[in-house]
Amino acid sequence: MAPLGSAHHWKGITLAIVLVCGAAPGAMANPDVWVKVKYTLNFDETSLTGLKIDWLFDPFFSNRAIQQFDKDRDRQLSDAEVAALRAEFFDHFEDKKYFLHVLVPDTPAPMRNESFLAKADAEQFALSLVLVPETPIAYRNGPVIIGTYDDAIFFDFTLADEDFLRVEGPFDPACRFQIRPGDGPLTGQKQAIALLCEE
Repeated sequence: MAPLGSAHHWKGITLAIVLVCGAAPGAMANPDVWVKVKYTLNFDETSLTGLKIDWLFDPFFSNRAIQQFDKDRDRQLSDAEVAALRAEFFDHFEDKKYFLHVLVPDTPAPMRNESFLAKADAEQFALSLVLVPETPIAYRNGPVIIGTYDDAIFFDFTLADEDFLRVEGPFDPACRFQIRPGDGPLTGQKQAIALLCEE
């Protein structure tokens, strides 16, 4: 997969984001952790080749994580402190691909975890996850639906308030993104991202 460090904001290439209103099936229970999500999608000439997902945690969980694992009390997390936090909170979600679902168009695409990075400053705890499809996804062949959703409602995932979608690499300008309620394994997620291409 090409490096993800030089992403272009979706506005820069005039991608159309269409907000689709309507309630998703199922009622939200009482989540324990609220997470704002940002996506960076990596493309080659024909395929979606990888995704970077940033989790931005709510202030309560951020403060709790920093207090519990910041052993030297410098309001930062060292590599050793991140490793301890990952083992405590996140390793058992790895098999779930950290709740990422990629549907093509309705069939889950097998994904592989490639990297896990956690960071914290004085007030914000965040994760950056990179996952790649086992087989590159030919996105022009039909809708590709992307979303992060925990059906146990421990985590409540919503899109970040700004800069929630970036793309990197060649991208067909005839395609567009749409935000809409999910279905199938994303039932209950009101903000799934659909990648749609004109035939």
